[in-house]
Order: sequence, then structure tokens, then C-alpha cells
Amino acid sequence: MLLRCSKYSLFFPFFICQMKGFHPKTKRICQKLCNFIDSKLRGEESVDVKALAYNFTAEFVSDFIWGIDARAFTKSAPCELIQMKDAMIQQAFKCVKAYFLSDLLPFFGNRRFFSKLSDKFFVGLLKKLLAEDSNCGRSDFLNHLEKLKVAKELSESELTGHTTTVVIDGIETAGALIAHCLLLLARNENSQEKLRQEINDTLDGEDFPTFDRLNELTYLEQCLYETLRIFPPLPFFNKICTEDFYLENSEGKEIRVAKGDEILISAYAFHKDEEFYSDPEMFIPERFDNDGIKDYRNREVLIPFGDGPRVCLGNKFGLYEAKVAVAEILRNYKISVDKTRTRSDNECSPGGFLLSLNSGIFLKFNKI
Repeated sequence: MLLRCSKYSLFFPFFICQMKGFHPKTKRICQKLCNFIDSKLRGEESVDVKALAYNFTAEFVSDFIWGIDARAFTKSAPCELIQMKDAMIQQAFKCVKAYFLSDLLPFFGNRRFFSKLSDKFFVGLLKKLLAEDSNCGRSDFLNHLEKLKVAKELSESELTGHTTTVVIDGIETAGALIAHCLLLLARNENSQEKLRQEINDTLDGEDFPTFDRLNELTYLEQCLYETLRIFPPLPFFNKICTEDFYLENSEGKEIRVAKGDEILISAYAFHKDEEFYSDPEMFIPERFDNDGIKDYRNREVLIPFGDGPRVCLGNKFGLYEAKVAVAEILRNYKISVDKTRTRSDNECSPGGFLLSLNSGIFLKFNKI
């Protein structure tokens, strides 16, 4: 069975409405995060921040979507949810490669997007949770699924197919954003201190930011978008032309693009173009001062989530996760790079489904 995983999920509008109501629960997840970091500080010089970020997003998504504890911070080996996420990513990468080969060799195009193992796991998990009494404290999202199942006459397979979108966006994409943002802040002490000061000033003595206070952290949002500029989740987007038109290339020549043609739009190339960004490899969140994020997006040269009617609908959810994690870590720890285990440039791994630094990310944490 091949689950459908649509970017235009029935559920993302629900997420936007529920994030504020869910926010108080994130305090408990953040406490798990800090306890885990503290336990690492007692025996290790540096922490694997990629693993740390994925543990956090696995806990976040499992509680938000299914109302369960992923136990990502309590097991020495990766939790089952992260293992299933990894299986999905590996199979999806094979599927994408086969898709591009299918233009030359059509038989390569017939590939399942997710693995049988992850299909079985997520279908079984949803069936189990939906079978439980709705009065047993399950998540609002599961109650929403129950209503959709009846109203839209959806099968459990279809429901599961949509929820797996969240696993990719909510765990993998958001986890990569958190890890890379912490790396860039660790490399740039002035930016780190500036963000920490904004967090402390905005909290004004509170021990945890409210949802509204979190969204007042403008420099935090600038840091996250600058991270997405340097490490966009996907290097390019493929689009299908809906009507004939002409493009003018750099030499002034017109190129006809016909209806039905496939076009690849490189987010990576736009984000690293010196015509739009001075010192494109440098981490400079201040380039987005004074509504700069909106300005660059309106110019269509800042496209980490795509653009237009097909923009990634999980972008706000992923940014919300990243804001919670980065704010909590910067509030409690000073971070620096373990230079013996982490590369100093921004070279990305050539073999990943999503862009990621071509090495581990190991940071040192000093508790404040």
C-alpha cells in the first residue's frame, strides 16, 4: 500500500489554529530538552546537535499529532518514530532519483514513495489511537481526524497518508533548521548574544515565553530565515508550466517554455546570488532588518518554502517548532562549536534528500 502524502494536506489549516492552544505543553517538552543537554554535559565535551534537534522535533510532533510520548530523550538508541522517519527519508530519496531517471528509462518511475515498514507503523499507530475512547485525553488533532473521517468519507489509509506529511515537515525539516541555526549562532558570538538579549528582554522575568511573546522575537525570526537562506531544506523546486510563455536568458535570448514542460527553480542559487545578497556565505541576520524578510520574499529571491499557491503549508508549523527550541536553548546555554568534529564551511552533503552540512554538528554547551 502506498500512502498518499500531499503538501496540500487537509490538516495544516487546523495546525495553525491549534498551535497557540498547544503552546503550554511545549514547556514540558523544553524541560526534557534541557534535562537531556544537562545529562550530556556531565559526561561529554560536546553534543551532537543534529540528533538533539531531531529528538526535540520527534517529541514535539508525537505530542501535537498523536498525543503520545515519543521517548526520544529517554532512550540511548533512536526512538521508533525517528527510525520510521529515517526509513521514509531513505525511500523518498530513492523515489526522487527514480523519478528523474524515468525520463530516460520509464520503468524506473514506478516506485513507492514511503517504505512498507513506515506504512505499516503509521497505519497501525493511527488505528490504535482512533480506536481509543475520545474521552481518554487524546490530542485535539486525533479528534479532528475522527470528524474528518466521517465528513470526508476518508479511509484510515488516506488519513495516515496525510499525517505522514507532518513527519517529514515537522521532524526532518524543522530538525535540520534548528541544528543549522544553532551552528550558525555558535559560529557568530555577536549574533548569539544579540538574540539572547532579545529573548531576555522580551521575557521580562518570565521563565517561559508565551505564544504571543515568542512571536515578538523579531531577531529570532531573522536568524531562522538567514539559516534557511544558507541551508534551504530543498535545493530546488520542480514546477509544471500551465501555459506557453517565453523566458529571456542572461544573454538576452528568448527561450520558449511550452505548456506541460517541467521547470526546476533553484532556491539554493537565488539564496547564494551576490546580486541579491552581499557576502552570501556569511550569517548576517541584520540583512532582514525593517521588514527585510517580506521584501526579499516579495522579490521572490527568498524561497525556502517555495512560493505562490503551492507554497509549503507546513512552513509556519516548522518555524514555530524552531522558535521554541532555539529560544529555550539560547536562554539557558551559551554555545560554541567543537571545531575538531564540525566543519567550518557551509558545504552540504551531496547524498541527502534535504540539504544538510556535510559533517556532524557538534556544539559545546555552557549552562547560564
